[in-house]
Amino acid sequence: MVSLHGAAVTYSAQLPAADRGTFVDGISTAAAGGVRIGAAALSSGISTGAAALVRQVAHQVYVHAYVDAMRPSLLLPIAVLLIAAAGSLTIRVRQPAGERAGAARPGVTA
Repeated sequence: MVSLHGAAVTYSAQLPAADRGTFVDGISTAAAGGVRIGAAALSSGISTGAAALVRQVAHQVYVHAYVDAMRPSLLLPIAVLLIAAAGSLTIRVRQPAGERAGAARPGVTA
């Protein structure tokens, strides 16, 4: 599983070398204390020419880290559904003993 910081380090290779540290620090701060949304939040401390690239890379970091984090979270509900489905296949309807043997019930005429 990849952390948000790990994904930021990996994807920051697409950015100019001067902006990588600022980008990784910004993503790490967002992971620790919440995300500030908006163009100014994504590009603060980044060179002017790299702002669009920073937004694209920040999106990639978030999407990949989020999806990686969701996979284990979805395994439990899937496992529960599979166990419930398998359990439902073992359920049998039981008939009363008299009906199984084909014996007539008292008071019932055919």
